[in-house]
Amino acid sequence: MIKSGAATVPERKTWKQELASRLGTLRVLKMVSTTLGVAAAGDRPTVAVLGDLSFLYDASALLWSARLGVDAVFVVPANGGGQIFASLDQAVLPELEDLFLTPHPAAIADVCVAARAAHTLVQRAGDLVPALERAIRDGGVQVIEVPIDAARDRERRAALRDVAADILSRS
Repeated sequence: MIKSGAATVPERKTWKQELASRLGTLRVLKMVSTTLGVAAAGDRPTVAVLGDLSFLYDASALLWSARLGVDAVFVVPANGGGQIFASLDQAVLPELEDLFLTPHPAAIADVCVAARAAHTLVQRAGDLVPALERAIRDGGVQVIEVPIDAARDRERRAALRDVAADILSRS
């Protein structure tokens, strides 16, 4: 499994699968290329979880993948781009949207058509695992797009942080 840099360290530590993660300042750059390279060199299914911005930044790498016969699945939580910044210190700045968030007009399905990659849109959480299992079984380059409401996601993460802080304060 490959995960772009938007995951927190505790989230990474909870995964039981093998994990390749690009750390440092380039955590969101060239993640599609990295995934395709891991898939080309490996003998097991390669699954990457990349935010929509990470995916779109390096989407041109998909164009060469079809002819190589690479088996790679990209799970793309699509929240409008750059939403990780809304959970960091700059979230309180009035310039947050103008300077840090990076909304994009790109349609991930259209990018997949251009690259001849399979595309699946998953609207319900219960449909994600079957879609992932199907994508791994079918092989080739597969993209599973999962639309995420950015504001609701931030509210859920804040609630989880509050619960964790409460539990820690009682121990």
